Amino acid sequence: MEIINHITQQDAQWIIDVWVPERTHSYLSAERLAKHARMQSIIRNKQISVPSCKCEYATFQKISNSLFEQFETIIRETAQNQQ
Repeated sequence: MEIINHITQQDAQWIIDVWVPERTHSYLSAERLAKHARMQSIIRNKQISVPSCKCEYATFQKISNSLFEQFETIIRETAQNQQ
């Protein structure tokens, strides 16, 4: 598993408070897609853009969910340790 020690407490808290409640919505509005892009950008430590093709939206959401599941423990610990 890749070490993701670059995530700040603020970013970890945003993922938990804002992204997690919306992570499984089937309707992917522009706002939700932007949240998926931000979440991926935080974890990958590089700018991620929303796909331009609607046909890629579901896969984009799956990638977000997979990244969160891989690093959930670290994200939650980061959010809690610095409160």
